[in-house]
Amino acid sequence: MKKAFMVMLSALVLMTACSKAESTQPPAPLQAELKLTPETPGAGDTVTFSVTVTQADEFVDDATDVQFEVWQKGQDEHEFLPAQRRGSGVYTADKQLPQAGTYFVMYHVTAREMHTMKQQEFTVQGDHGASASTEHEHGEAQPGDSQHSSHRHNDSGLAMHFMPPESMTANQPADFTLHLQKDGEPFTGAAVKFEVWAGDDEKHQFIEAKESKAGEYTASVTLDKGAYTVKVHVEKGDIHDHQEHKVSVKS
Repeated sequence: MKKAFMVMLSALVLMTACSKAESTQPPAPLQAELKLTPETPGAGDTVTFSVTVTQADEFVDDATDVQFEVWQKGQDEHEFLPAQRRGSGVYTADKQLPQAGTYFVMYHVTAREMHTMKQQEFTVQGDHGASASTEHEHGEAQPGDSQHSSHRHNDSGLAMHFMPPESMTANQPADFTLHLQKDGEPFTGAAVKFEVWAGDDEKHQFIEAKESKAGEYTASVTLDKGAYTVKVHVEKGDIHDHQEHKVSVKS
């Protein structure tokens, strides 16, 4: 009887240990597949950017934020296109590309407390004149762009995605989040600071961010009502990069 009891107790302990081991397993990573329609657009065409998001071979229909970052080669300012879910795990956005040239698109997917992003190059076909003229026409973000839209790419191969809150209220704490990737992998162990100032104010506030997850850096910020510039600073080894963004705080 005692022996049987010990066998049952051992089995129970083993089951409990297995259960705990399973519960501590990290979740499967997000997988994303990017598609352009048409695959080789011409100048003036409207391109549909589509990303299919899965996790453990199942469609992800509950992504909290999906955007496509689009810019032409040589541009400093990038445009972010909010995506809409169009089917099982499929998120899309449309963009007319009036000029020929080499372009880049990077998807940004935030879902289930994870983030993934990847860049792809593509070509818009057209005559040489249309392609060359773009060098003089890029620059300012257009009215109505989201707070994510001001973006400067860098030469280090470091991909940055700055995510302020959709709305900020005066004198209420809010989180700034920065996602970093290099060569398709989370860029960890960096020193990240948010430099914040209003208008032409000479007084700048520096806020250190903490790496809350691999490649994800966050900081809590409390600001008065107004329009602000946020300059992101990233340092690690010989990498010293920065980019500027515009945010607004409501009353």
